[in-house]
Amino acid sequence: MKRILTLILAVTMCAAAGAQGIAALWSLCPKGKDTMICSHVVAEMIVVSDCDSPNMAPAVNVSYGTLETRWNRRTVFVSTLDGKIGLKLIFDRPGENALHRGDVVEIDFYGCKASRSASPDAFTISGIDARENILTHRSGGQIPVKEKFISELNDRDVNTYVTLKDVDINRSLIVGRCGEHLTLLARDSCVSVD
Repeated sequence: MKRILTLILAVTMCAAAGAQGIAALWSLCPKGKDTMICSHVVAEMIVVSDCDSPNMAPAVNVSYGTLETRWNRRTVFVSTLDGKIGLKLIFDRPGENALHRGDVVEIDFYGCKASRSASPDAFTISGIDARENILTHRSGGQIPVKEKFISELNDRDVNTYVTLKDVDINRSLIVGRCGEHLTLLARDSCVSVD
């Protein structure tokens, strides 16, 4: 019993450290601004995307039949272990993103650039160097289950893994496409999907 309590305490401390690190990002970077992170802000995060997926970043159409996909191999989405807050990370070089869905990483954001959008209130962290910023990396983590109705979504759900409840998607529901945004109609609600 004592060993189980020690393990629970250790896991709780790690999760709290991750949440504190993310809270530090919110306090360091004002909405609508870019900020260089000049202190060691460390958080343990779980990967909710996959480096092998071709859909991590917009593919820009540069000419007829030619897509610019270099950002795809550099982009990864992570969330806190409790799934409450997510970040978009952009690595310096495409070959550095070797993170798969469910990997748990400890990240030191020192030397990176935090870009905080105003609406939605979300973060993109760029300048990630796998050798310098990824402190630990292990596979086999469990992505938190988070299910919500469209009406329950908020800014903290951006860049996290959310299963939408009571939504049907088929060709008759597609309303329109504008750039990289797809607008869907879902049972009396409208949602834009990137």
